[in-house]
Amino acid sequence: MLYTQKEMLTILKLKDEEESIDIGLIRTVILQRPSNMIYCETNGKLIGVISMGDLLRACRKNQNQVIVNKQFTSIQYGKFIEAKNIFGSAKNINALPIITEKNTLVGDYTRWDDLLVLEYLIQADNGRCIEEWGEGREIVLVRPNKLFRMRQKIFEEFKKYLGKHQAKFQCIENTEVSAFLKKTELILFVDENEIRACKTALYLLHRENSAHYKMKTYRNILNDNLGFGDEECALYLKKLRNKGVRILGLRFEESAYSRQLLKEIELRYERERAALCATLPEAMHQEFFGELYNEEKNLQSWEKRACSKLRKYGNRY
Repeated sequence: MLYTQKEMLTILKLKDEEESIDIGLIRTVILQRPSNMIYCETNGKLIGVISMGDLLRACRKNQNQVIVNKQFTSIQYGKFIEAKNIFGSAKNINALPIITEKNTLVGDYTRWDDLLVLEYLIQADNGRCIEEWGEGREIVLVRPNKLFRMRQKIFEEFKKYLGKHQAKFQCIENTEVSAFLKKTELILFVDENEIRACKTALYLLHRENSAHYKMKTYRNILNDNLGFGDEECALYLKKLRNKGVRILGLRFEESAYSRQLLKEIELRYERERAALCATLPEAMHQEFFGELYNEEKNLQSWEKRACSKLRKYGNRY
């Protein structure tokens, strides 16, 4: 999940009576500021949203206008856990506008978190994806939204990575993707948010998507299953902490072990008469963590042993 501030979002200013928008206008907007979600404001208030799915459905019905969705799910600022729960339970929701009590848009949360891990994946891949792609074949990179600094940074890092491993590549704009689909084998976008916008714009223009398989994100081609050892896991967790990322918990693969563990956690909370969503009481730390608990709170040591235990049970964070 990724937070984006309002200044970097794609926003349309509407008149009070507007209920729908011309699809041609939308296509121009998403090519200039690619995003999976367009926010619609009237008099400084968020009144509706238009997703790429809304656009595609209107297009497939041969409509020239797309209706502004005014029945959308939103969230207030700071409700991070609530946002995670919504994304977990509602698979059709990929973006959540963040609003104030006065219905003013301040930013959004998106389901995809590619940008949070790409810098590490680029460093850790060590040229493996280039070897798989094949020597001498050219990669095309699509320049990301210039207003989004994090995407720009990852774009530049990926260019350095390709240059370091002597891969052939060239950079193009969103508006050039259609022409390059006919003459190249791989077109890469920084993240899921931008690739969805471009795919939608191309479908609106050509009414077909037969070549969309050539379009991928950086994460699609980087090895996202690197087989971390204990030391690598500990280093990764430390890097996240140093960047200010608060690690709230570790996610378990669905398994007999994870189901049993969750059951035990519930029972322990019940014994302490604490709500399951509450902060773990200090008195329960040793019982919960067992041999992972450390009186001196040596965090680095804890990280290494925690990673070892995760690997033992086949889990990933």
